[in-house]
Amino acid sequence: MSDKPRFARGDGSLHFTPRGDSALAPMIDAPRLLVIAEAETEAVTVLELLRGGGYTPTGQWVGDPQLEKGLAEEWDAVVCVVRNPGFADGHALEMLGSRRDAPVIVVSSDAAETAGVAAIKAGAYDYVHADSPARLLPAVERALREVDMRRARSRTEVALRASEERFTKAFEYAPIAMSIVTTHGTIIRVNRAMCEMFGYSAAEMTNIPVWRITHPDDMPETIEQLRRLIEGEIDTWLLEKRFFHRDGHLLWGRSTTWLVRDADGSAQYVVSQLQDITEWKRMEEQTRLQQAELAHVLRVATMGETVAQIAHEVNQPLASIANFAHGLITRIDGGSVDPQTMRAVAGEIAGQALRASEVIRRLRDFLRKGEPKLVLCDANDVVRDALRLLEPDFRHHTIRVALELAPHPLPVQVDRVQVEQVVLNLLRNAVDALIAAPNGGRDLAVDTEQRDSGDVTVQVRDSGIGLPEQAGQQIFEPFFTTKRDGLGLGLSISRSIIQAHGGELWALRNADRGATVGFNLPPAG
Repeated sequence: MSDKPRFARGDGSLHFTPRGDSALAPMIDAPRLLVIAEAETEAVTVLELLRGGGYTPTGQWVGDPQLEKGLAEEWDAVVCVVRNPGFADGHALEMLGSRRDAPVIVVSSDAAETAGVAAIKAGAYDYVHADSPARLLPAVERALREVDMRRARSRTEVALRASEERFTKAFEYAPIAMSIVTTHGTIIRVNRAMCEMFGYSAAEMTNIPVWRITHPDDMPETIEQLRRLIEGEIDTWLLEKRFFHRDGHLLWGRSTTWLVRDADGSAQYVVSQLQDITEWKRMEEQTRLQQAELAHVLRVATMGETVAQIAHEVNQPLASIANFAHGLITRIDGGSVDPQTMRAVAGEIAGQALRASEVIRRLRDFLRKGEPKLVLCDANDVVRDALRLLEPDFRHHTIRVALELAPHPLPVQVDRVQVEQVVLNLLRNAVDALIAAPNGGRDLAVDTEQRDSGDVTVQVRDSGIGLPEQAGQQIFEPFFTTKRDGLGLGLSISRSIIQAHGGELWALRNADRGATVGFNLPPAG
């Protein structure tokens, strides 16, 4: 037959590859199969079956003596035709059973199927009886499919091992502290940077709970963020919190944490990167204290500008006290005083003393020195207190003040003295702008409101000389001033204070004359 497979006699192995339209082609592009037969006719029969299933066989064949040499090569699968009844007890079976890399399919005409059973026990992949030749092609296909899947798994395992190795190196030698923590808060792995940051060895940090190294005040937020991660509310969190070094001193860390889930979406563990920001926090605290000190100096300087009016404000009730006291003494000496009159005069003296005391209290509170302290207060009350401190200036310079406060409280969480200082500074600037105006009425308006966003706004509008041309944001820069004796620090410090409270300070030129300067503060949370 012209299409009959042709074989070259040689080492006895028979090679063949599938045609391009074979169902096997998508699994293994060019599978290499070894057919072992004791006679050429048997090999031809097997190959004709495979050729009918989509293979184009080419190769050589030999008998049993060359089996060991043929098996020494690499194959995708092996088909072995057995007609020797003693095969099950022979060396060939042992050699075929040792081939774990390529599946072996045994074809036998043994009626008792002794060879097939022995081959399966020895590790052969499948057994096909010679009376059922149609089973051979499906058996080969299954064998090649399993080879393909096994090699795919092997490639995946190799890739996973390589990925794990890369991750291990990246994790271990990362310059930033890293840890892997269970969803219950137990540390299961740390890198070198983490050990160096906390002063522990990797063994000492493994299997300890996170709470042991976390400041207790920061644990509730940590637990809440972990809950949100597990429930899918967030993908990652960024949190600044405090930790304890092994020797007990406090550490500040900025933690970036994300959750790792398995293929089913179940939470497995969290990975955290921790940046040591202890030194940055120390510098931030130092800057904050320096700013508070500078703000105090500015408050003293601000009140120094209106000390004469304040002295006058205090002298008025003191003079009244003196007058009432002298009058009472005169009446007592003349014997013309009665208990009711004495009670009325004493009441006037007490009232004037309280008036003077209130002025001193407001001044003392404003000038107090100390660390910033956030308290819950009404922005309207802060504005009123600042206005009271400048009431003598308003009267002295005949300034009309229009107060337009929100009809309801405006709660904010702020350092009351610092925000009052900002309001006072804006009022002080407005007074100076009104005094410097060559003509026109001296009108000043102060209003507060709560925007739709929830932010609280305080505005000071005046009809004075207005903002310098082309000044823009320059007016907020340190040492920028239009006053002859000014320091140029008022608005700069005010902006720093408002920004530290999460707000914004701004200034606008009015359409007619004067300027409007104001700030926003976030509402109390």
